[in-house]
Amino acid sequence: MNNRFSLWAGLLAALVLALPAQSQDLKVGYTDYEVLLANMPQMQEVQQQLQTFYTETQQRLQTQAQSFQEKAQRYENQASLLSAEARAEREQELSTLQQQVQTAAQQADQQLGQKRLELMRPLFERLQAAIDTVAKNKGLDIVLPTQVGGDPVILFVNENRIVDITRDVATELGIPVQDTEAAADGN
Repeated sequence: MNNRFSLWAGLLAALVLALPAQSQDLKVGYTDYEVLLANMPQMQEVQQQLQTFYTETQQRLQTQAQSFQEKAQRYENQASLLSAEARAEREQELSTLQQQVQTAAQQADQQLGQKRLELMRPLFERLQAAIDTVAKNKGLDIVLPTQVGGDPVILFVNENRIVDITRDVATELGIPVQDTEAAADGN
């Protein structure tokens, strides 16, 4: 079982068990973040910017790796002609270059993650503001996600007591969400 799913399931169970019997008036809603984010018009722009950033980064890494390969091939071709001292020096140089390529690849992964967070932050903030507005308008005490990282969090919903606010949040955001999308992961 996924750790995130276990955490959410445990949190939900603890919440329900901790509620006193008189709290039957507790109003709970749920929403599908993934459906909402996927339908936000800004998401396509974010994805394009990330793809551009990724492509540019990969081109730089490929150029650096190609330069390393060329130097390694040149060394292979000349190794038998070099003195032991010259071979050791070139091997150290190649080892350093290889480490630089690996470090650059790791840094590129980190930069991509940072860029994704930077570009997604305004979408997350806008989505959270819309959820807050809908929750207040509907008098909800708690809003839960329908899934975390692809794992379902809500396994059963009594629709008389717990409401899906995905479509309401989409309306608040001004984005179209198909009935099938909103219901696919929510129930």
